Amino acid sequence: MILKESFKKQIWKLLTGSVWHTTSIDRYNSILSDGEIKPEPNIPEGERWGMSYVRKLGGISLFDFVDFNIDEYERDYPAHSLYHFIPCKTNWENAVWIEIDTAKLKMYIDGKFLRDKWFKGIWKETGKYMGVVEGCHIGPMHIDNFKRVFIINHHQLLQG
Repeated sequence: MILKESFKKQIWKLLTGSVWHTTSIDRYNSILSDGEIKPEPNIPEGERWGMSYVRKLGGISLFDFVDFNIDEYERDYPAHSLYHFIPCKTNWENAVWIEIDTAKLKMYIDGKFLRDKWFKGIWKETGKYMGVVEGCHIGPMHIDNFKRVFIINHHQLLQG
């Protein structure tokens, strides 16, 4: 999917500088019901992003856009898969983006640290990993750690 440049800029202005989790509206409602994001939510295997490195660590994948520059990232990682998830997963109509207050988390691992461990094989796990921008939280994450939430589709910010 090709995004209009103006919409792309709006998205990056919103996401840059923070840490985010993205999910579907149905799954977001389940998160609110449960009071937490679970590392292994009850969703079909075919709807997951394969067997990820973070999942093997018992974590929740987070997009770490702190100190992030999309132009540099696209230059350094031309085969990246960010637009599989941004603005929303390619096979979803809408997505919920949850900004995470990492200062409240005890088990947060930022994207650069996680990449270093993955690249060097220090934690001896393998699996899909989105270099530099994928951070994680190990274990369940309570909804009190949410800063703000917005809903977006492939063309516009719907609610935020």
